Parts: sequence; structure tokens; C-alpha cells
Amino acid sequence: MFEKQTSRTRKRIHNDDEANARYLRVRDRHRQAARKGRHLPTVRELIAGSPYFEDSALNDIRGWCQRVLRRLKLEADIDLFVQMAVQGLEHSPDARSCLAAADLLHQAVGNRGYSGPDARDCANRATLYAAILGDTDACVQIAQLASRLALDDDMSPAESAALTERAMGWIAISADAKPVGISRDQLGRWDDLRDKAGVAGHAHVQVLLAYHDSMARRAEEAAAPAAAAPFVQVDSEPRRSTGAMKRVLDYTVPEDLDAIFAEVLSDEGGAAVGVPSVVLVREVGTGGKEAKEAMAPWQEIVGRALPLPTLDVDAVPRSLRRLIHEFPHAEGVAEAILRDLQGRGTVHLKPTILVGEPGCGKSAFARRLLELLGVRHQIYPCGGASDSSIAGTPRRWHSGEPSMPVALARRFRTAAPGIILDELEKVGTGKHNGNLLDALLGMLEPESACRWLDPFLQGPVDLSHVIWLSTANSLEGIPAPMRDRCRIIRFPSPSVEHAEALANHIIKRTIDDIGWHQSWGAPVDGVELAAIQQAWRGGSLRVLRRLVEGVLAARDQGMARA
Repeated sequence: MFEKQTSRTRKRIHNDDEANARYLRVRDRHRQAARKGRHLPTVRELIAGSPYFEDSALNDIRGWCQRVLRRLKLEADIDLFVQMAVQGLEHSPDARSCLAAADLLHQAVGNRGYSGPDARDCANRATLYAAILGDTDACVQIAQLASRLALDDDMSPAESAALTERAMGWIAISADAKPVGISRDQLGRWDDLRDKAGVAGHAHVQVLLAYHDSMARRAEEAAAPAAAAPFVQVDSEPRRSTGAMKRVLDYTVPEDLDAIFAEVLSDEGGAAVGVPSVVLVREVGTGGKEAKEAMAPWQEIVGRALPLPTLDVDAVPRSLRRLIHEFPHAEGVAEAILRDLQGRGTVHLKPTILVGEPGCGKSAFARRLLELLGVRHQIYPCGGASDSSIAGTPRRWHSGEPSMPVALARRFRTAAPGIILDELEKVGTGKHNGNLLDALLGMLEPESACRWLDPFLQGPVDLSHVIWLSTANSLEGIPAPMRDRCRIIRFPSPSVEHAEALANHIIKRTIDDIGWHQSWGAPVDGVELAAIQQAWRGGSLRVLRRLVEGVLAARDQGMARA
């Protein structure tokens, strides 16, 4: 047995280059297919950093659950509780439901001898979902699983190294894991613990390599004969190199895990290597004791590089397809806005005002656009807003606070938060406490946005990457300086020809919000569509939504009578 294992190991070592090349080819092909929704990644691929199915954690969970449920129906002796657990995971994915499904699948393997469909692999995948959703124990279990997979004989050295790095990362973040919520169709982009595990593993590898290099250099310097340089003055302290090695020698562990990763992977306290980033706040004004206390929560972003939302190769066409599917009447608007992203690696959009009739879907379109691009955002209702608090208030006031873009940057940990100004034309016209539209002018002008003076921080901040989208029913009430700084796009109203596509989308979203299975959300049939088209000839989507809700209510009554 020992000789056989040794022979296998030697064969693997002699073919390292070939195995690595084959692994990289397959990995790249599978990653592209996963983003496009043509390949459901395996547990091993997900742990090693593969994109989610359709680049969405929620779509990955649902796609896997639907595939498992189809295969479970073919098993005559499978426990009904296993099916119920997987169904619960599909409808309301959270760490608790993931762990419940994993526990039942493990029991099915151990107690009943059940082996299909890949029950052990299914249990591991449910555990991985629990780890992604912030369960501490699941993070430790995934670290153990990654370590075991890294030791498999059929593993290429490159994949083994990637899994080992991920195992270190999951262990590192296990103590810092917190429950992660799902917003609409996906996890928050910067709240994805799987990405944090990758950063953590890379950080620890950098620490180990730097420590090894520094120790080797010290050993070489100690072994060098003193006579080789008799006239060289010896420093009282050992020389230290820059970058990661310098920080290894001086390394002290701060309480914040994010600070550990940023400190290890940066040259001078910036963002992680390979992640596009911007220093939002370089310096702030000084003050007395009260000013220092007020500034304490905001010191964490001073001089710290914050990441920008990134784009992969398929992000723009994928987002365009989804927007056209959900808003078929706004195809031209989607193309015009997404044209800003051509040839870019990060998300950057021009300040834009969407002008259209009430109920045509402007706000929903803007929100969905930022969701698909992975931009963390906030909706700011402008109706009746009668002050300039969006630009912050001075530190000398008791209620002083930074501007809204700075507050969102700290909250979302990104230098490019999105802000949707809803119903911009309804802003209050009084100027006793300032005016919102006047306060926005400096933040929207590219020349001044990159060095905009925040009244609370009392220092320049870089707001040039903030994404501003606005909606308005008309341009009346919006002053000329504001219109001059924004791109104005007319948002069309839907017509009767869009009724079927919009009604089916409303049904899908309604079923998702209720938590029912998608089988309950069948598309409208001919009779239902004819009734909807007779009552709705286009215009407001709110009216169409009420009609669709009536169709669903009629279905329920029909099923009750049956």
C-alpha cells in the first residue's frame, strides 16, 4: 500500500506542469459557464473561488435546490424531511435552514445508507451556504473540508494550493463571521464572506512568505563573514524592507479583521492587492476634545483606500439582458446608460435624471440597474425635502454629521456608493435651512467632486466615483444648473404590447416576495392576458400590478373551489 501511494505521488510530481495547465483551462472554462448560467459549480469549485451560478449567490442556492429536488423525487426511500429541508432552503435561504438541510443529509448518509444523489456532496454544499451566510461553525467545517480536498491524490498542485489558501481564510474569518442578509436577488457584494475568506487566505500566505524571506535574509546576513566588509558600519538595528515584510516584523494584531487584511496586503495602508480602490478621505480638520470624540467613528476611513465595484467581461451584456427582460419598454434607456461601462473594469456612470410619467417604472429600473451591477446604494426620497442635510452639517452643531456619500461609503465599505434621488422635482423650494438642489451642484460637478469639502470632516473628500441616479415626472422645478450637470433621459411608458412580459415578471416577483415555490407562479394564459389587456392599455405599472394581483386571487379562488 505504501509503495502504491508513493508511486502515485511521484507520478503526480513529474506531471505538475501538465496537471496545472489542465486545471487552469478547465477552471477558466467552468467559471465563464457559471457566470452565464450554463454550469452549476461544484462544492470544490465554489470553495476554490468559482463565481456563483449566474454570478448570484441566491441564484446558485435556488438552482442547486431545484436540481436536488428533481433528483430526490426519483428516490423511493428518501426521507420526506430531507425534501422539506431542501424546499425550505430554496424558499428562505438563511444559515439556519442551510444547517438543517446539511444535518438531515448527513443523517441520510449515515443512518439509512443513502448515497444518491451525491448526498454527502449535497450536505457539504448546504454547509458551504451556511458559511457564506455567516455561520461561525460552518466556516470551520468548510475550512476542514477544503483541507481534506487539498490532500486528494487527483488534485493538481495549483488547485491544491488554492484550496489550502482558502482553508486558511475560512479559519481566519470564522471568529469574525456575522449573519449576512439577502437583499432582493443577491447577497451584498462586499458582505460576501466567501470573498473575505479569499482575501484572508491570501493575506496569511503573504505573511508566511514574507516571514520566511525575512528569516532567510537574516540567516544569510549572519552567515556572511565579517571580514568581507571590514569598513561597513553596522547599524544598531537590523535593516527592514518595505511592504509586507516590514509589517511582518512589526506585526501586531488589531481587533478589526478587515484592518488586518488591509494592513498586510497594502503598501502603505491601502486596499488589498488586485482590488481597484480610491482613498476617499485623506485628511480631516483638527479640533478640541469634543471634535475628537465626534470624529472617532469616522477615523477608520481617513487615509484608507476603499474598493470600487468591479466588472467582469460578461457584466454589461448580462445586465442588459436582465433589464430588457424585466423592463421591455426601456430597452433604449438600458443601452444608453450601460454604454458608460464599455471598456471599463469598474462601475462608473454619469449623473443621470430619468424623466417619465408617474408609474412607468423609473425608480424600480434605477434600483434594479444598481443591483445587477453590484453597487451598494440608498434611495433618497426628495419629496418635501426642505434642507441641505444630504451635504452634511458642520461639526460645531450638536447634530453634525458627514455628507450622505461619505456616510454611505463608510457603511458599505466602498468608494462608489449609489444614491437614487427619487422624485427630484418635488424638492422643497425654501432655503431657510439650505436647499437640496443647491447642495448637490458641487458634488455633481466632476471638477469639484474630486476635492469636495465636507463640512463635518473639514477636509477634502473624493466624491468623483459616487453614482447618482435621479427620477422625475417632469423637468419643471429642476433648476438649469442642475439640468446642466446631469444627463437627461426620457423614460418611456409601457404599452399594451408589453403587458404579457411585464405581467409574468410581476407574478415572479410577487411569488418571490411571498416565499412560494415558482411552480405556483405560472405565466398568464390566453384568457388571463386578454382580460388584463382589456383593462390596461398601457401607462402606469401600479395599475398593472393591481390587475395581476387580481389574477392571482382568482387563481386561488379557483383552486379552493376545486
